[in-house]
Parts: sequence; structure tokens; C-alpha cells
Amino acid sequence: MAKTGLLSVLLPELERLKEYPAGQPRGRNSLPRMLAAYRSQELLLNDLDAYLPGCAPFCRRLLDQKHSALLKWVMLLHDVGKTAVPTAALPPCAGHASRSAQTAKAICGRYKFSNQERTFVELIIRNHRRPRSLYALWLDGKSHRSTRFFMRYGSLSPFLLLHSYADVMAGEHPAKTESCVHFIRETLGAYFSRYQPMQTVPPLITGNDLISELGLTPSPGFKRILARVEEARINGHIKTRDSALKLAGEILSLDNT
Repeated sequence: MAKTGLLSVLLPELERLKEYPAGQPRGRNSLPRMLAAYRSQELLLNDLDAYLPGCAPFCRRLLDQKHSALLKWVMLLHDVGKTAVPTAALPPCAGHASRSAQTAKAICGRYKFSNQERTFVELIIRNHRRPRSLYALWLDGKSHRSTRFFMRYGSLSPFLLLHSYADVMAGEHPAKTESCVHFIRETLGAYFSRYQPMQTVPPLITGNDLISELGLTPSPGFKRILARVEEARINGHIKTRDSALKLAGEILSLDNT
């Protein structure tokens, strides 16, 4: 479709990628690079066992025909905002995830996507660089921070990681991507084996416990305290209600110092 020009007719917004300024790393942030990423996404989705040994059965449960198609759609559009509204103060790549998400949402509307499909595409594109930030923490020995990532993005987490996997692989020598691929496999494994099962278990404490046991008055800070306690529970650092209350008290004490 790209060679015949049909892709540009259907998605004229992609023409912007041809205008990405010279001097950028070779093959990146351009239409050819995006097409290579799309190809990587297809390869990944078509052979999960080869690319994600151990996680493939779990991924297949998520990747029905609709979500597989949406992930490929995301890959086509995730960088479409890179050259939108370039100015001296705002380089073409600055804030591109947000601009790409807005453009993709409009395109989905043009093609009559459902609200659910439109939201999925928009959210993945808006947050598609988040796994890169998590990777930096992982390289720094902070693999436990993946729990915070899962808590923030919930059921979108594996889709963000699958997108990132394909994007990283695009046009790169395997030696260059080995570390990041290992990170994504490990993080997906943690999502399915550790985070997802814990979602069926009630939290150790609730806001009512903060009121009755610690004498707190309801406030916006409850959400943050409970999130920290839940993160510790999922990471296996606490296992009982008493330990959860103790941690909540320690968090509160630190906040008051």
C-alpha cells in the first residue's frame, strides 16, 4: 500500500513523516522506519511463541482479532504527531505522543471506530513511551517499579509492552535490542504471574481502616497511602493486615516530618 500510494490516500497524515528534519539518526522517526515497526508488530503477533516464550499463552488470551488489528493500527499512527506544529521553541519531536494521540483519535473517528476502540488507540499512543522510562529504571536495578507501572496502566500494560517490543525491534540488529527485549519479557512475565493474580485478592486495608485504626480524617492523601501499601503487597513486602497498617503509619509519619 505504501509503494502504490494507497496508504497516503487512506492516511494522508503519514505524509508528515516524510518531512522529518534531516540529521536525525538514520532510519528513525521517518515513514520507512514506521513501516519497519509495523512489520515488526506483524511478526510478533504472528509468532508469539518465538518472540515471547513463556508469555505467549497469556498474550494469546488478550490478542483476539480486534486487539491484534488495533495494535497494528497503533503502530501505524504512534509517531504521526512528530512533525505537527514544529516551531523554534517546540522541536518536531517534543510532545509528539500527545499530538499523535490527538491525531489518531481524529482518524479513528473518520473511520467510524467505536468509542472503546478509539479510546484504546488513543491511550496506547499517548503512553507508548512509558515502557522506555520503565526500562531505564530496570537498568538501574529497580525492577520492582514495574508494579507501579501496572497499577497505573492496568489492563493496558501488556499492550503497551507488546507495542514497545515491536517498536524496539524495528530495523535493529538483535545485539542492540537484546537487553530491552529481556526487560520486556521479564516485565510481561511479572504482569501475568505476579500482578494479575493479585487483582483477585482483596487489599489488606481500605480507607475505613485508616479512619478506624489510625484516626485519620478522609482526605485526598488516602489514595496515595493506600496505593503505596498495595504496591508493597503486590511486591510481596507485606502480607498481613497488621503489617499493612504499620506501613501506612510509617508513610504518614514521613509525610509529617
